[in-house]
Amino acid sequence: MRYRRLSYRYAVVMATGRPHLSGPGWQRQPAGISMGQPSWRPPADIVETETEVIILVELAGVDHEQLEVLLFEDALIVEGERRLPSPAAGVYHAAEIRQGQVRLELPLPAPIDPEQVEARYERGLLEMRLPKRTTASLAVSIPIMRHAEATGFAPTPRRRPGAAKRGDHGA
Repeated sequence: MRYRRLSYRYAVVMATGRPHLSGPGWQRQPAGISMGQPSWRPPADIVETETEVIILVELAGVDHEQLEVLLFEDALIVEGERRLPSPAAGVYHAAEIRQGQVRLELPLPAPIDPEQVEARYERGLLEMRLPKRTTASLAVSIPIMRHAEATGFAPTPRRRPGAAKRGDHGA
């Protein structure tokens, strides 16, 4: 499994309103030609606790070497591929197991600490634990330099009104 953390903001619009192909509603659609999806979305659970976001993704039959996890500031993407062995000859009477490209796009419900992410793939389930970022890690002290320090020029000292010039002792 490959894991990448990207520091730039996730800018792709994520499809949140995709219809799921399960349940009684999809069977009532009229027969006809429909375009196949280039990838399928596995089921996932997202649980937010006080300290972390836990994501559990069902990926039975996907080799962990074929998984890639992309972590953005506000989203997580899981990509991979499932290839099932096909019988040499035979007639399918049912073909319900999805195969091919897998893509899961999840908006994150809270800011997370990308340095503490843990992921485990076991028995077809990908479990990711994303610790929440603490407010203390959001605050960063930024030193402020004077303009002269930044440009390398020394400032010209200002005289106060009525102050004597150097060497002028008020004769």
